[in-house]
Amino acid sequence: MKSILIMCVVTLLVAGCGDEEVVENKPAKEEPTEDTTREVSTDEIEERDGVSYIKGETEPFMGKEITHYPDGSKRSEISHQEGKKHGKWIGYSKDGSKSSESIWEDGKKISSKKF
Repeated sequence: MKSILIMCVVTLLVAGCGDEEVVENKPAKEEPTEDTTREVSTDEIEERDGVSYIKGETEPFMGKEITHYPDGSKRSEISHQEGKKHGKWIGYSKDGSKSSESIWEDGKKISSKKF
C-alpha cells in the first residue's frame, strides 16, 4: 500500500513539472484614466461664426468654460462640445452658493431657473 501511495505522489510531481505553461484567461486590467476635461477662463475663449475656440487655436473648444469674480472665486461654469455650449450652466453667488442654473443644447439655452 505504501508503494502505491509513493508511486502516486511521484507521478503527480512529475506530471506537474512538465514544460507546458498554463495561462489564465483573465480580462485585461483597465488602466486608470485621467480626467482630460480642459478648463479655461472665459477670457481665453473667442467666438467665430457662433462657435467657441481657444484664442489662437483652430479646433472648436471642447471642455469647461469658467468665469470668475474679481476676487478669484468662481462665478459660473458651462461645458462646451464641438465649440458650442452644451449641458448645465451653473451661476454662483459671491459666497459660493448656487444662484442660477440653465440647460444648454448645441449652443441654445433650453431652460433656466434662479435659486
